Amino acid sequence: LYDADSSNTSCGIFLNDIDIRTISPRWIREQICLVNQEPQLFNLTLMENIAYGSNAYPVTMDEITDAARRVNIHEFIMTLPQGYNTIAGPRGSYISTGQKQRIAIARALVRKPKLLLLDEITSAMDLENERRIQNLLIGLPQDYTYLLVTHRLVSTTQVDQTLVISKGRIVESGSFDQLKQAKGIFHRLFCPEET
Repeated sequence: LYDADSSNTSCGIFLNDIDIRTISPRWIREQICLVNQEPQLFNLTLMENIAYGSNAYPVTMDEITDAARRVNIHEFIMTLPQGYNTIAGPRGSYISTGQKQRIAIARALVRKPKLLLLDEITSAMDLENERRIQNLLIGLPQDYTYLLVTHRLVSTTQVDQTLVISKGRIVESGSFDQLKQAKGIFHRLFCPEET
């Protein structure tokens, strides 16, 4: 894991006020799930790809289909001749990037992580599926924390806190409305016609 400055105990990365250097890296990895814009699928069935990585307990078919429904991929899977037993192909090559993204999000939902890291997860989705994923994130239980990295500023309208990063530094933070009213970088990016 990243070590900010091992000689200085006042700085670093903290999880619920606990310095992560004092926590088992394995435990931390079990609490975190990453979904990126080009998710990795395996040459396994779609069912196995959704269940993949959930080592804490056996995943039921009901959990798999529930997660698939929540990300709007279930109906597509059911149109395939072998349904959930369809092989995704090497690196998921038999399905589109948008479908891979939704399967990866379903995989994350099945894992039930405490921290969900989402990097440009709707980049290859149509507007309908993007909205569905945004609504899904808004409706996550309170014990979920998710970090959304996006260039689509409209994706930040419903999040609790938005951080604007420029040249590797946080330059603004606040809710969507606060940042829009502040007339700073976020406002200039979101409303270029007003600048």
